[in-house]
Amino acid sequence: MKTIYISFLLLISLSTTAQNEEARLETVTAFLNAQTASERATYMSDDYRSYFDEKAGDGQDKDSSLSDFRNWDEALHPRVTIIRYFPDKILWETVKNTWTLYIKETNDFSNAIGFPGWDAKLLVTFNRRGKIKETVYMPSSKNELSYNSYLKPAIEWLQEHHPDEFRNVHADGKLIKTKESALKWIGLLALWRKEAGR
Repeated sequence: MKTIYISFLLLISLSTTAQNEEARLETVTAFLNAQTASERATYMSDDYRSYFDEKAGDGQDKDSSLSDFRNWDEALHPRVTIIRYFPDKILWETVKNTWTLYIKETNDFSNAIGFPGWDAKLLVTFNRRGKIKETVYMPSSKNELSYNSYLKPAIEWLQEHHPDEFRNVHADGKLIKTKESALKWIGLLALWRKEAGR
């Protein structure tokens, strides 16, 4: 009888864990693919923090993170694919509610230059209510070199043919990251593809 009771409890535990995993996978997928800052905010806890490369310092709070998203990503329509994920577990119990995910992100900008996307490892921590409490985004070391090689032909062409417009979206060797410049970039890249026959 005792064995049956233990097996029953284990079955319930497995079923609950599977349901929790499914719900959290839906949450993190929706969070990563949110198209507006207000939509993204619904999946974040009030005490949310985000970190880049490693968990060091104070990171960004919820408002700062959403502001960054609103000023660049939102205009470029992010599309994120979860390649694989690993809930951290010990005997069916999720440890610290933290998941490790491997993702690939594309958006209108990457599509415009033909770049296949940015690869990253992402640590996601959930609170007890299933909201995302913390993220640590660790980009692949290969991203920058690969991405720049796709962007370089467009930059060279824009510098030669549309230097004034180019200066409005690129300064000091870097992209100017605002909502307005994001939209201008898409227009300029469409012009580059059309006129340069890309």
